[in-house]
Order: sequence, then C-alpha cells, then structure tokens
Amino acid sequence: MLNILNTRIHLGGRTLKAFAKKNDLVYFGQVNDSENPIKGVSFDSRRHDEHFVQGHLKGRDISLLLRSLKLKYPLENKKHIVWTICEAHLQPELKLPHIFLDAHKHDENFYKNLFAKFSAYRQANMVIAHTDKQFTERFDIYCPPDVVDSVTYYFKPDLTSQLAQSGVYDIEVYDNKLLLLQDYEITNHAELQRIINDLLLLADQLEDALLE
Repeated sequence: MLNILNTRIHLGGRTLKAFAKKNDLVYFGQVNDSENPIKGVSFDSRRHDEHFVQGHLKGRDISLLLRSLKLKYPLENKKHIVWTICEAHLQPELKLPHIFLDAHKHDENFYKNLFAKFSAYRQANMVIAHTDKQFTERFDIYCPPDVVDSVTYYFKPDLTSQLAQSGVYDIEVYDNKLLLLQDYEITNHAELQRIINDLLLLADQLEDALLE
C-alpha cells in the first residue's frame, strides 16, 4: 500500500512540476515551516509537504502542494491521507475568518482529527439552509462560534448556488486566503488545470462579493 502511495505522490509531483514549468511558476520540491506553509484544516505537525509550487498566475498569487498525513487511533490501523491543495491570495484588505466547507468526502478518522484540532467549531448549515438548501446538502459548514451567524455575509446566495452545482472539492477560507482541497494526489494534467481554473474563478467571485 505504501509503495503504491509513494508512486502516486511521485506522479502527482511530476504533474505539479510540469504545471509550474508551463506557467512560469517556481517549483521548490519540499517546503518547511519557515517558508510560510499552507495552513487550514489539513495543517498538522505530523504532515509531510512536498512538490511545493508558488508564483503569480493571471493576476493572482497562488501556491500548490501535495500534503500527506498519517493518522492513528487506538485499536485502528494507520490511515494515510494525501491532499492536493491549491491556494489563492485575495486582496490584502480582506481578513476572512476561518470557514471550512466540507464536501462530504471523508471517513470517521478525518472528523476525529478535525474536531480534535478545532474542538470549539460549530456547524453553520442552518444559517444558510433557509436561503440555499441545495448548498447545505452538498457541504457542511464549520467555523468558530462567533462566525456562525455571519457566514451568509461571506458566502452570499449567488455564490452558494453556484458552488452547490459542484461539491467536487473541500473549500476553505482564512485571512485573505482561499483554498481548494482535493483528497487525493492529482496526477492528471487536465484535472490539475481544472482545479486551478476553478480556484481563480472562485477567488474572483468571492472578492467581488465582499468588495462590492
């Protein structure tokens, strides 16, 4: 199993490296904590980050990487999680609270780990359900308690109705960062291009909604 995982990460790394070369981005290979790593729900002291890509694309700063993590709970086998994470920077004056849109793609171990790290977080589905029920069928929304009542300010109906049509990725915002997270290593060039296109489009739409 581990050999298969390593082989796929190698293929995913080659895909990220080729994307960086094609788009004049910088490929670092590995990344450490001193290099301002991507944070959020997938950030963990036990993580292993590699195939880090950074640069400017279509008017926006972006970062990409593969993140792997081993989770172990009593009486259970180790669980290997691999993420392809794509991050876009929004306008610096935007300071968003941490909000995680969970696309219902994970097992019980993921949620154990999530709520161990963010034990105070609450589900905010009911706040949006009355305006966009389809969105809350596709995503669970988690955020700090003091943010629950204001999630509709950050994710307005026009935006949630569009997101409800996909539900392909987990989505996360914090500070002036927007993240799309895929729960496997992307090894296909066309698929990587699609997630980048979706990232840039969503960043534009979120910015427009918050700065209008």
